[in-house]
Amino acid sequence: MKKEKIIFMTATIIIALFEGVMPALTSQTELAKEGIRHLGYPEYFGNALVVFKILGVLALIIPQVPKRVK
Repeated sequence: MKKEKIIFMTATIIIALFEGVMPALTSQTELAKEGIRHLGYPEYFGNALVVFKILGVLALIIPQVPKRVK
């Protein structure tokens, strides 16, 4: 049981880092802005995307969030 919990928490932390922290730190770079423009989206879409990614990571990490939401 303990081994499964460690694997679960390790995987959750890795996902949180890649999906929440990295976009938050790199969203204002010129390369990220050019990528959003290249796809044809307006510039504010990148900011909204970062906010929703962070909210999703918080839903994964906070233990009080129901499993159905996760």
